[in-house]
Amino acid sequence: ILSEVCNRRTKIHKIIRSFDLLHRHNVRTCAFFMIGFPYETKEDIFKTINLCRRIKPTVANVSIFQPMPGQQLREVCIKEGYMAENDRLTTFTSGSILKMPQISSEEITNIRRVFMLYATLPEKYYPKIEECEKDYYGNKQLYKELVNIRWGINQN
Repeated sequence: ILSEVCNRRTKIHKIIRSFDLLHRHNVRTCAFFMIGFPYETKEDIFKTINLCRRIKPTVANVSIFQPMPGQQLREVCIKEGYMAENDRLTTFTSGSILKMPQISSEEITNIRRVFMLYATLPEKYYPKIEECEKDYYGNKQLYKELVNIRWGINQN
């Protein structure tokens, strides 16, 4: 997604190497992640989550791709039928307007909500995180408990 869809020249191994170097010198780090790109799958999003797990940024932000007017990717989304030209954009955190066959807007929104839980909690929590991903409103208390565990881990 990074190179083929977003046309970025950044290499993942260089990102990892840079974060390792910063951590070695006790420099606080910040990472910005975006999900919900055209053609992206849940598997691709989990590759991004695993990158976040690997680089362990001090602060991280996760947003959802919005096909802004003037972006080349907006034209791709219209051409692919993922959106109409007059579709109204949402915010970077509230959801995706794209209607893609491989992943729904709701799935993207749900994964974004629990992205940092997957990225920071030990994998033994994945089944509980997945419960919150699939049914946040039915698992608000569990979600709150997982968030508290995450912040407890980050304080140590």
